[in-house]
Amino acid sequence: MLDETLRMQFLRLGTSIVKRRNALCGRGCGECRTSYNEFVKKNKKGFRMNSNALASAQS
Repeated sequence: MLDETLRMQFLRLGTSIVKRRNALCGRGCGECRTSYNEFVKKNKKGFRMNSNALASAQS
């Protein structure tokens, strides 16, 4: 009986942890992904500009 009670408490705890993680991820990860994609685009654009400037300076 005690093992069954502990198992049920453990399952409830695991479920609440997963729910909390999903709630946090739903709010935070979307924003993180957006800012990360913007960061990559800016870096790619900056790299292209730098490589074009380098090519024009070499020629």
